[in-house]
Order: sequence, then C-alpha cells, then structure tokens
Amino acid sequence: MITVSYKDTNGVRELVCSGHAGYGGKAAPPSPQGEGLGGDIVCAAASALTGTLAAVLLKHDEEFFSLFVGEGDGECRIVCAGAVAKPYFEFALVGLKKLAEAFPENVRVADLRESEEFH
Repeated sequence: MITVSYKDTNGVRELVCSGHAGYGGKAAPPSPQGEGLGGDIVCAAASALTGTLAAVLLKHDEEFFSLFVGEGDGECRIVCAGAVAKPYFEFALVGLKKLAEAFPENVRVADLRESEEFH
C-alpha cells in the first residue's frame, strides 16, 4: 500500500509518499531493478508524480524560502516553504488523489488540510 500525506501549515508544504502499491505483485516480469520490481504500474504512476514535483521544485529552488527533498527505498518526502510552490503541490496532489480513486486498495491519500482521514 502506498500512503501519501499532504500538509500545508502556514505556507510550509509537506508531501510524504511511502510504501509499495503491490499491484504488480510477483507476477511482474524481471527488470533491471530486480525480480518483480519495476513492473508495478501504480508505483510507477506515484513515482512519476512525486518525482516530477521534486524535479520542478529543485529546478526553481531559488524562488523558495527553503526546500528539502529526500528519497529512499519506497519513500519520498518533499518539504517546501514559499507561496510559489503551491500550484506544483496542488498538481501532484490531484494526480495522486486520482490514482487513489482508481486503485483504492493500493493507494491512500491523506490531505491533512481537509481532515485526518484517508480519502
């Protein structure tokens, strides 16, 4: 299960995406990353959205008060302060929410601006 949380506290935005969707399972074909890895379309979609968000923010990092991007095995954390970043986060969040709607057993999104519950 991929879990995504998004917070916006006084203009400091934080998006955390962690876990693995498990959609491809063991049926995924071998890939350069290893057996069963790289064949999960849900993980690929989430990675594309968060990776694009990180890349865009890093490209324009001089416009922000502060920016942190951390990536690890199955986890991405992006924290950014600066009003200019809001539409970039909103774009990624809409995509991640649509992914969660399409694959509710594989992705959950918590938009902590709205409530504490997963959507």
